[in-house]
Amino acid sequence: MDADDVRRIFLELPEAEEYEHGGLPAFRVRGKRFASMLSQDSVHLMLGEDGIREAAAEWPQWCSVRSFGQRLSSADVRFATIDPDILRELATDAWARRAPKSLSRAPESLSRAPKSLTPGSRTTPPAPPTARPGRTRPSG
Repeated sequence: MDADDVRRIFLELPEAEEYEHGGLPAFRVRGKRFASMLSQDSVHLMLGEDGIREAAAEWPQWCSVRSFGQRLSSADVRFATIDPDILRELATDAWARRAPKSLSRAPESLSRAPKSLTPGSRTTPPAPPTARPGRTRPSG
């Protein structure tokens, strides 16, 4: 994969947009950054501390932990040889952490999102809640 392939994967996500952050390409959803491309062969994904650790443990050949001060900040993902489905899964996870819940839970917003790669592996965002009998949503 190259940087253009990575861009395409990120921009397939609902309402994802590319912008410049510190002179480098970055990607956000509704104003919240979920990825930064800091070189032509890696990208930082904002997966949350648990997600960062999981990615680095599950795919150490492609993912490593990045810290900012004392805090885990992102997973550094080397994408030249990564399986595109794994990158899509990681990108979807990072996007879902930053997207508003109303967007990440909307069924149509995730229609292009990949399924989990293996049973028990990290998951994509949750399905939308179903209506319970006798409950109605407040209007307005």
